[in-house]
Amino acid sequence: VRLGERRYPTPGHRDARWTLRRELVTADGVVGAIEVAYHRPWLEPAEPDGLGPFLIEEVRLLESLSDMLRLALDRRRAEEAARRSRDRLELAFDAAGMGVWERDLISNEVTWSPHLARLVGFADEQRATFGGLAHLVHPDDHPAMDAFHASTVRRARSSSASAGPTAAGARSARPAGWSPTPTAGRAAWSR
Repeated sequence: VRLGERRYPTPGHRDARWTLRRELVTADGVVGAIEVAYHRPWLEPAEPDGLGPFLIEEVRLLESLSDMLRLALDRRRAEEAARRSRDRLELAFDAAGMGVWERDLISNEVTWSPHLARLVGFADEQRATFGGLAHLVHPDDHPAMDAFHASTVRRARSSSASAGPTAAGARSARPAGWSPTPTAGRAAWSR
């Protein structure tokens, strides 16, 4: 296997007269190849198709392996980019002292981001029904939060998609007592 300028040979691999190579190009432009070789000197091409000792099934297998390798490399790069993006988003939430939520309009389940959950003293992401999390909002803020969520739900229902993110703030139960907690979230249809 070759990716860019780097080679990753299998033990015992060496250049040979009969080599089958399939090129690949990743989504970010890295050029590479995967190759196999016959090292037996007695194998001479008998087929007029130019494949030498390789069977058409071997050619197809190598093409398939090349595609799978390219897809795996693309996926790894995408996962790395997503991880870096999540890290930057967490940094922004930390700097703002903020968290996010999403309410599923079909199940009525509300999901709090891990950061929002930590702000109010939970170890990890929280999932509950909308009413199941109400005890974490200061009682005096319930009418405003109910109106805010009703408005978000109306917007989502009128668009048949997700209502875009909206910001809200309420006092929430934190380990040190009731404290303002800025949040952003959306109401969405089940995905």
